[in-house]
Amino acid sequence: MGKKKRSKKKNNSRSKMRKKSKKMKKSTGVAIKSVSNMIEAPNYIQSESPVKNLTDEQLREFINTVSGDNKLKYSTKLVELIDIITPIEPINLLSQFSLYFLTSNQNEYTRDADHTLHQYHIELLQALALQIKISERNFKRIPIPLPEEITSIVDLLKEVTTSYNLMRLKEASDLSEEEKNQYLIIEQIRNHTIAVRNWAYPKQVINIMKKLFISVEDALFEKTGIRITSLIEMFLNIQEEIVERINDYHKKVGSILRAKSIPEAIDKYLENFPFIQSSKQDLLRLAKKFPDKDTYINNVLLSHSQLFISYIYTCTLDDFVRNYPTELKEENRLADVLDTITYEFGDLSDYPYDILLANPIWEKPIIRISEKSYFWPIPTLIFEFGIKTIEQVLRRFELYKQYINNRGEVLENIIENLFKQSFPEANIYTGSVWREQNDEYENDILVVIDSYAIIVEAKSGNINDAAKRGAVKTLTREVKELLVAPAIQANRFKALIERNFGKVITLNTRKGKTNNIDLTGVQKVIRLGITLELFVFGSNKHELYKAGLIESQELIIPSMTVSDLESVFDILGTASEKIHYLIRREQFEKNANYSGDEHDLLSFYLKTGFNIGKTEFNIEQKLYISGESEVLSPYFLWKFGINDFTKEVNKLRPRRTLWFQDIINQLELRKTPGWTYMAQTLLNLSYEDQIDFEKAVKKIKRNVIHTKDLIKNKVDNIAIIVVGPEQRKDILVAIAYKGLSKEDRNDLIEKQVADILMKMGKSYATVIGFNVEENHKPYSLLALLKQ
Repeated sequence: MGKKKRSKKKNNSRSKMRKKSKKMKKSTGVAIKSVSNMIEAPNYIQSESPVKNLTDEQLREFINTVSGDNKLKYSTKLVELIDIITPIEPINLLSQFSLYFLTSNQNEYTRDADHTLHQYHIELLQALALQIKISERNFKRIPIPLPEEITSIVDLLKEVTTSYNLMRLKEASDLSEEEKNQYLIIEQIRNHTIAVRNWAYPKQVINIMKKLFISVEDALFEKTGIRITSLIEMFLNIQEEIVERINDYHKKVGSILRAKSIPEAIDKYLENFPFIQSSKQDLLRLAKKFPDKDTYINNVLLSHSQLFISYIYTCTLDDFVRNYPTELKEENRLADVLDTITYEFGDLSDYPYDILLANPIWEKPIIRISEKSYFWPIPTLIFEFGIKTIEQVLRRFELYKQYINNRGEVLENIIENLFKQSFPEANIYTGSVWREQNDEYENDILVVIDSYAIIVEAKSGNINDAAKRGAVKTLTREVKELLVAPAIQANRFKALIERNFGKVITLNTRKGKTNNIDLTGVQKVIRLGITLELFVFGSNKHELYKAGLIESQELIIPSMTVSDLESVFDILGTASEKIHYLIRREQFEKNANYSGDEHDLLSFYLKTGFNIGKTEFNIEQKLYISGESEVLSPYFLWKFGINDFTKEVNKLRPRRTLWFQDIINQLELRKTPGWTYMAQTLLNLSYEDQIDFEKAVKKIKRNVIHTKDLIKNKVDNIAIIVVGPEQRKDILVAIAYKGLSKEDRNDLIEKQVADILMKMGKSYATVIGFNVEENHKPYSLLALLKQ
């Protein structure tokens, strides 16, 4: 990755003002109020490559050196890691790493950069532990990892994963430009597969899983007596119980640490851990060997308490039965289901695949340690790989094909309900079918709201594991199926809609009904692809285009997961903002070269509205917005988390002045024809433009207030702002007036706006009128005028 440097350029989205109104930019001394809980200002960066000045030969030599060094480092460090963990009792090892590196305090959000280890490190450790057979271990030592061993394991886990990514650089050194672009895509997908988790927040995952598997619920119950929704609830209950055990352990340890003397600490220890063999006298004698209380507590009592950490993550079959939400007639049937998602130590000794890219614990996260005893060191795997886990159960009981056949309809129903909740006034049409020449085509969902038609294409297909590992042929197929095919469908339907603007058309549906689609008010079409699972290139498809995996720029449309769509609709408060986000996402996707996921984009939108001027169209430099989503995570963890936040977190609002927000709210309330179109012009103003324009409005209102006759006296009563860069500019006009009849007012506005549009070569302008005598709030008139 190139060295990142902060951009010193001014935001190019600042408006161009008409000459006669330029004086309005000077401060009038009147403060402009902003909305509450407004998100902070943007701080995006652009990057240039640190190797741009190297010759091809120098770059090749550099790459070969880095790759060779890391290939050797990977193999040696992996052997070192296995050698260290082999003699350590694996349940205690995994328990300690899970407790100390995967848990955090409630109501405190920890940034990714602040984690010592990430979940994928512990996943690797679990898989390696499962590769070692019990017969190969030598347990003639203390059963818990020593402090120096923990430090070494932490370092080795980091070194193994880092060197793994760098050792493949040599593969790209002699490739063509297009092949290099393909290589970069493959590496990004591999890195994503290794390290990225949380394709959705916990409650979102659970809700989607319950809906996704409902079609095979009864069939599985007939075969096993187990219901999938109950199985999911059982996993959640077990996870909650593990959290309670963690809190209880910390509470016990805390009481020992707070002890004022060694005897008191020993009493607390024996009270909290009554099943130890040592007596108080034994522990007091041992204390004489230590210089002070704190040293004794840390080196003896707390170290010894780590022997009991494994209890936290160990569950019996009775525990699972007890946490199953309904009564079970046969406990052994549940054991049969659990066996499909469990491994025993040594089961992975002959595992043929690369663990980092195809970790088998993603499908089977639980370890079976005896006939009725289980160990679950990473219970949060249910949120990242829960779909894979349940699919294992369905494969075992021959229900997988039935489930796959129903995924598409389930996804479309989820999407339709999200749009119904977000746009209750919209007309929504599903499953439209039409013919062109001899071919039949279809659309999944069409949402019509005022001036806009939103075309949604849903793809529920699984992302193939081989594609996630970077297999080129499989990746190409997945890109075509999940990203290109929806774009082709959307473009074809867009052409049909645009040919029929101003009409009502009737289309058949897949279910044999008809859709009478009213397009009489529609002026613009928005395209959107929705997937069920996270595909690393759901965002920013310029890399795919450069690598030849997307053939045309016309096939670059935004794509997001259904959980991301839910998050977008949740954080944006009005229908206008939701529509504007989808409009600008489509434009931004096509124009900008950026790095970031959908939540990064959402945060960046709240800060900028994607109004970054010419920067949007500079594809030569990458816009790095990765990490922008950190500011939204506390809210989403409170909203969609399970055990993360208990106290309410305020929802962050877009950067907007209070007056502009009032205008948007009035548009939402009145919903006059064209309201969505006018709202988009207003939302295209950056926060700085909003401030300037509000100052301009205050000035022209003062000008009109202080003139006796608006018609006879030449007075500056107009403020004009050109919204956006040259590639997508809109016109916003403010006009102040007084003492005019409705007819005279309309004549004045129409004449002045027609003159403005003719000079600027535009067809439309959004006009805000102010009768200074009436002092209407937030405006007297708002209209969309056409030349």
